[in-house]
Amino acid sequence: MQKTITIIRTEHRRLAAIINCFVGVLTDLKNDPANPDLELLDQVHTYCRSFLYQFHHPKEDGHLFPALLKARSDLSPIIEKLESEHQKGVDLLDEMDKALLAYKEDPKKHLDVYLQIAQAYRDFEWKHMATEEKEILPQAQKSLSVETWEELDKIFSDHDDPVFGDVPQSMYENLLSQIVNRAPSPHGLG
Repeated sequence: MQKTITIIRTEHRRLAAIINCFVGVLTDLKNDPANPDLELLDQVHTYCRSFLYQFHHPKEDGHLFPALLKARSDLSPIIEKLESEHQKGVDLLDEMDKALLAYKEDPKKHLDVYLQIAQAYRDFEWKHMATEEKEILPQAQKSLSVETWEELDKIFSDHDDPVFGDVPQSMYENLLSQIVNRAPSPHGLG
């Protein structure tokens, strides 16, 4: 039982580290728009799209939520809300990608729009994670059978995080470095 919960919470903490780094990059961009770290912005976007929307959310939607609904149909409204938020997150990320592209083409004209959309995405993800942590995971811990947890453990264990996993992907070296440099002690150097 604890393995799946631990994996989800670990993935949430890792996403929180990415978002904290992103907040720092957005602050830097606002304070010094002449020197953007476009590579880092691209890496944050790519990480969210690839890991969050190809692994994390699909496993919740396809496995955890249905198992929980089977045990607790009364949780249908909150689960439906979370599933719709998963789609909304994709839509917000699409908007953020378009705004970043526009910013790259004309930084002076599109900086404020990009910052506004990026901050909305950041706030959205914080709120979404908090709902899962406070409302869904505790109910899952109480409600699911040992057999269901065994199945979920297999499903949630079959991927590695491209930034924080056992074998980080080289394309994310700059992102990982920035996270470590920006995170406060004792977790990082900032």
